[in-house]
Amino acid sequence: MCKHLRRALAFTLVELLVVIAIIGMLIALLLPAVQAAREAARRMQCSNNFKQVGIALHNHHDTHGTFPAARPYIGAATSGHASWWSDKLALCPFYENAALFSVVENRRREVTNDIYLSDASIRAATNGARISVLVCPSDAQSSATHITTPDSTTYVTTFTNVMSCRGDVVQRQEYHTDPQYTWNSTEYVRGTRRGGFAPLVWNDFGSIADGTSNTVAYSEAAISMTEVGTDQATVADRRVRGGISITGGTGTTPGLIPAWCLQKRSTADPNELVGNTSGGRGRRMLYGEYFISGFVTVLPPNSPNCGANTSTPNGQGWAIYSASSFHSGGVNAALFDGSVRFVTDTIDAGTSTAVQDLVNNSPYGIWGAYGSINGGESKAL
Repeated sequence: MCKHLRRALAFTLVELLVVIAIIGMLIALLLPAVQAAREAARRMQCSNNFKQVGIALHNHHDTHGTFPAARPYIGAATSGHASWWSDKLALCPFYENAALFSVVENRRREVTNDIYLSDASIRAATNGARISVLVCPSDAQSSATHITTPDSTTYVTTFTNVMSCRGDVVQRQEYHTDPQYTWNSTEYVRGTRRGGFAPLVWNDFGSIADGTSNTVAYSEAAISMTEVGTDQATVADRRVRGGISITGGTGTTPGLIPAWCLQKRSTADPNELVGNTSGGRGRRMLYGEYFISGFVTVLPPNSPNCGANTSTPNGQGWAIYSASSFHSGGVNAALFDGSVRFVTDTIDAGTSTAVQDLVNNSPYGIWGAYGSINGGESKAL
């Protein structure tokens, strides 16, 4: 009788295999749900970070009477162009980083050249510094670091996903020696005034003629892949999210039409770029240059990024840098009224074959209308 009971309590090999298979199936079913829950939490944290940046933007306006410029300082005394420092540095006191701001601001006033990497005091204050509200945890690169060796001294920089809106324009918005982009040209001036942020342009609430609830201040962009010990802008990144196509946007009329940038997406793999590519998106947390920390609203979120020429994203020529993220289906965007919206990849962006309009309504649909501060549009996301 006892022998019979011992046999009845045992499992056969088949039963064990069935149990293991059932457990495996349950894990397979639960894993996507767990991953989705984690991404939902990351996306919520990202949204909260953008909310904090929006609050900081309003606090800056309350304190100084204006929003910060995309690059709010003059560079070298003889250069006549904007320093590399960004609007995010100007906002530092308003997201609990006043000490870092003070060190940079005080030292910046003492010298006449651009000192992001070359000054020992600045390096000591910013070496390895990370500002949590300036990154989105959905991007795996947001926790990465980049190592350079200025003056043979190891210097660790961190990154940002927070990009300031340069408007609904295609033209190059930074200062270069090419006559097309001279600092005082009519086209340059009109282009810099289409968006809420531009080098050495300080807007206020009165400048947002289209309404603060109808105008994007910040959105996000995927950080380029990094390589320790190498200047990130020279590292090829073939991803549509994070990479930059540098296979040409030069010329007069062709460069002004966004469609040329869409052609840089591979037809074989929509997540990859074709031709020569580079990096640089999000490089250096407090850097303000357009290809590093800006975006425009001429192509929908998660469209390709297209650099200015065939050698570097910082060269002369037409450039389009899009909003992007690793969220499913879109990006977070902070509006000038302080609210945060989720903008989908399918938002109306007009027609990509339209030439930019620097005076009238945006030709790039609702997304373009939200990028312009004074295009005469009032559209809802």
